[in-house]
Amino acid sequence: PGTRIYQAGLDAAAKAVRDGELNVLDFRLFLGKRTWAPGTLNAEIAAGTYQPVACARPLALKQCLQLPKPLWHEVCELAGGRLVELSKLELLRRDDIADDEDEEEGEEK
Repeated sequence: PGTRIYQAGLDAAAKAVRDGELNVLDFRLFLGKRTWAPGTLNAEIAAGTYQPVACARPLALKQCLQLPKPLWHEVCELAGGRLVELSKLELLRRDDIADDEDEEEGEEK
């Protein structure tokens, strides 16, 4: 509510663009989704499997192509606390993404 982020079908979006009601640039399309049985998500949050995070609309809809690292790392870093550490640990496991510290070290050399 109040975010102007909506879930809809591709057919409805295409119709709104075709009818001139909306511009194609008004949309950000996501492929796939995760659903839970009633109560399951809350149980997984309580168990620490998932961490709900509020973020601003511009961040949630940020252009994700060609980012230096996945958007969820940026969200974790902005959220702070243990999510920053989680992001750093995940970055250490990957060899296809340089974290900020690696980039800074590279600049000093």
